[in-house]
Amino acid sequence: MEKRLTKKRKWIWKICLYAIMAFLAVIFIFPFFAMLTKSLMSSQEYWSPTLKMFPSKFMWGNYASVFTAGGETEGGMSYMLLYLINTLKICALATIGLLLSASFCAFGFTKIKFPGRNLVFAVTLATTMIPSSIMIIPLYTLYSRFGWIDTHYPMWAGMWFGGGAINIFLVMQFMRSLPKELTESAEIDGASIFRRYFQIILPNCKTILAVIAVGAIVGPWNDIQTPLMYLESQENFTLALGLSQMRIDNLVDMPVLLAGCALMTILPLAAFVFNQKFFVESVITSGIKG
Repeated sequence: MEKRLTKKRKWIWKICLYAIMAFLAVIFIFPFFAMLTKSLMSSQEYWSPTLKMFPSKFMWGNYASVFTAGGETEGGMSYMLLYLINTLKICALATIGLLLSASFCAFGFTKIKFPGRNLVFAVTLATTMIPSSIMIIPLYTLYSRFGWIDTHYPMWAGMWFGGGAINIFLVMQFMRSLPKELTESAEIDGASIFRRYFQIILPNCKTILAVIAVGAIVGPWNDIQTPLMYLESQENFTLALGLSQMRIDNLVDMPVLLAGCALMTILPLAAFVFNQKFFVESVITSGIKG
């Protein structure tokens, strides 16, 4: 009798848990679902006082209009296509710089013994307590003196100098789980520091680097504050800034703007789906070694 009651309670608990998870999933998915349905409406239907969740007629042309709404450059290229190229370039440079610099700093802290290593690491980790808003004016002043205003350098150059204390810490924790014999045997064979780093450490850290890469891609892709601060010429705009500016200038209707926002979700979703297995591997690995 007690076993039946225990099983019944477990089933009730599971049902309640799944119900809560389903409810939360609906809450999180609803804004994205509303964006997709609204992006397929006509302008009149979107601004209709009657609340509608589904369009009476699917306006697939809104997605094609995104690429022509911003006009064309003097060379005949669509501004939206130019924004896309600018954003992809920034994301690629920022991601490569973050992965290389964060992993190399973590390699130095983990595998190389030098005087003051713990102190330097403590100072590096302490930078996480500095609010990002405090750094806005100093960074703007610095980049202004470099002549980087209205260029893409402020969006990716900083990633090549450490990649952030949190990323360094995450890679360090993963490197500490690697066997010491990997680097010690290479050192005995006369391998240089850079050879140990590129040929031994990096290939074995692909799991944590893939996890960090998702944030490195999504950050510049969705960022609007940094481009808004530093970019002035329309030819240098990113996708986020370009869509925002088109709405401010009333160049597009809201359904077309939402279609552009929906298209902007493709890359983050693709990055997450592609690296999902690495997320699972990192959780399993940390669980086994913890």
